[in-house]
Parts: sequence; structure tokens; C-alpha cells
Amino acid sequence: MANAAATLFVSYLEAKGITPRYVDDEERVVRVGWRLDNTSTSMYFFFSEDCSDVAIRAREFVNVPKDKIANMYKIVNDCNNNFRWIKFVINEEEGEISAGAIAKKTGLSVPTVTKLLETMVGSGIATNCGKRHKQGGRMPVVYSVNKDAACFAGIEVHHHHISIGICDFAGNIICKKENIPFLLDGENPYEDLCSTINVTALTIKELWARTISAAVSIPGRVHTASGESFNYFSSAGKPLAAALEDRFGKRFYIDNDSRVMCYGEYMSKKLYDIRNLLYINLNWGLGMGMILNGKLYYGFTGLSGELGHLTLFENEIFCRCGKKGCLETEASGFAAKRLLISKHNAGAQSILTRKLDLDQQLTLDDFVEAINSEDMLMIEIIEEIGSQLGKGVAAMINIFNPE
Repeated sequence: MANAAATLFVSYLEAKGITPRYVDDEERVVRVGWRLDNTSTSMYFFFSEDCSDVAIRAREFVNVPKDKIANMYKIVNDCNNNFRWIKFVINEEEGEISAGAIAKKTGLSVPTVTKLLETMVGSGIATNCGKRHKQGGRMPVVYSVNKDAACFAGIEVHHHHISIGICDFAGNIICKKENIPFLLDGENPYEDLCSTINVTALTIKELWARTISAAVSIPGRVHTASGESFNYFSSAGKPLAAALEDRFGKRFYIDNDSRVMCYGEYMSKKLYDIRNLLYINLNWGLGMGMILNGKLYYGFTGLSGELGHLTLFENEIFCRCGKKGCLETEASGFAAKRLLISKHNAGAQSILTRKLDLDQQLTLDDFVEAINSEDMLMIEIIEEIGSQLGKGVAAMINIFNPE
């Protein structure tokens, strides 16, 4: 029996003028060949038996020259974005949509969409919700995503805590564990991350058993396609995504926290009509996510959005990246902490003075609480940071001209 997700994927590609082919009897593995800017490559898409997950592989089958790897990653990201979009089409209209509406949005024929939907219903991915009343014409049969088909996990890694959420197959958040203590700059953050996931999984055994994949957002430079974090988790001994998959037996994806926030904002608020959007993430560091031409932008090597590492100042302050004068040295949580300590040592008073005297750990929440309590020193510091941040944001607006 044909795999429903693979069949949907193949039909979508065919509608776009791309000719894929199955390479196995069960029709769960799809081979696609592309040519882009004089670069040709073949990719293999492995669809899980329950139609809930897809893995993309090239290394086992294709020897890609180094000068063509960047184009290959662009192809993977474009395909990934398009395939995710189909899922959201099916999940629109308050959770219900007809075959005709899907056909209109995807460019597929109604008979093809109907056949695909019937296969998806048979696989438990979608649900036939029956006919719905419509003014004029026949009542259409509508479908929805089966929210109980599987669960997904989202894991937010911050400098001082981790938050974990579980959502159902329709994207509804059904469980949240927030602000779990964690130190990203600790002795072994990889083992601490695994321990945190393990402990949380034990408290939600049933949901974790139904969870088929997890996405992890991480500060710093992240290469999504290879699953590598370049700034943290080196003790994993291999790309972080692969290490987590080996540890937990589930599919793991990682991405930069600013890109994840940008995409989450874009999808949760249904900003589909906006083609160009910039998301500024002012945290301990400073990052940026970008939606360009309606798609999440990764850049040539997948490391886009490093707004904080624009060299704008001659301040002789070393940034975490090793350079001097980065925007992040004057506009970030780290900058706020440095300024607070400097002004405290010069005799300035603050609500946070006691924590500083006792050498206690400062958090971003401490800064926010002090500002909300009208702490004049922290307000002065935030005004300084805002002024410096504005220089970088203005530059991005002039370059990208976002909506």
C-alpha cells in the first residue's frame, strides 16, 4: 500500500513540474533529482511507516563536491519549507477543509486530492468529518488532521533554563514544563540537557511515548542541515542532533533560537501575506530571524541572522565570537550585565546591589523586574542599550526594507 505522506509529497512535486520516483516496493522512499545553477544532485526522502516523519539523506548515496554543498543545502531547505506548507494547508479553516479547497491552494486536481485524503484517513493521519452545510451547491465533505495521530516536542535551550512543550499532531500545545534550571555554560551542558529531557519525560510518560520527534532551539551558530551546534555541546562527540537521536531513539532537529522564534511568530499569527519580515531577538546575546520572499532564510551556508556580530563600535571590548566592537558588546543581556557591574563598582545604587555584593547569578528576569520597579540605574542602562541597538536595526531596515 502506498505511503500517504510520500504520495502527497510526490503529487505536490509533480504539480510543480518535478518528476520524482519511488525506489522501494512499499513506496516509502522517494528519489528526486535537481539541477540548480549548473549543480545537479539526487536526494532521497524516507517517509516513516506511520506517515508522520520524513528524513532527507544524501551522503549515503551521493558524493557531493565541496563547491556544490551550499547549493545542495538550499535545495533541501526549499523542499523542507514547501512540504511543511502542505501540512498547514490541510490544517487551516478552523481545523477543517474540503478537497476542493486543498486543490485550489496546492494546484492539484480534486480527484488527486480526494484520493490522497482517503489514503491519509486510512493511515490515521486525517479524519473525515462528514459533510458541512454550504450556501448554494452540494455540501462538501471536509477533512481535518487527526490531532491524536502523534505528538511532537519543542525544547527551548536558554543560558539559565530550559523549557519543554509537547503538541499534538494538529499543533495544539498540550503540555508545558517551563523554566527548568540549566546552565548553558556549565561543565557539561550536553549531559545536563539529556538529564533534563530524561527527567521531564518521566513526568509525562504517555505523551513522551507518543512523541515521534523533537525540535531544539539553541543560542549561537547552528547548522540545521547537519544538526551541528558550533558554540555549545561539543562534549556530545558528534553533531548534536545525531547525538540526541542516539540517546533517545527519536528524530531530533536543531535550529538557532532567533530563527525558531521568527518562524513561530510568523506561523502562530498567520502572517502569510507578509513576504519580508525581520525578527530581532534581544536576549543574553543578539540575533535575528528573517522571512524573505515568504520563506525562512538560512543564507548560503545556513548561518544567517548574526546581527549581533556586526562590527559597529571601536570600543575594544571583546565579543564572545572573538572579535572586538560587535553590536552585541553594546546591545545585549551580556552588555547590560557588564554596564551594571561597571556602574555598581563606580558607586551607583540599584535594586540589584545586594545580588552584586553577594556575587549571585543575575538573570534577564532580574533586569526586567528592576525596570518594572522603576530602578533608575537599570532604566539608564536599557536606554543606552536601546540607543545602540537602534543603529543595528536601522541598518537592517535600510538593507532589507521589510514589511
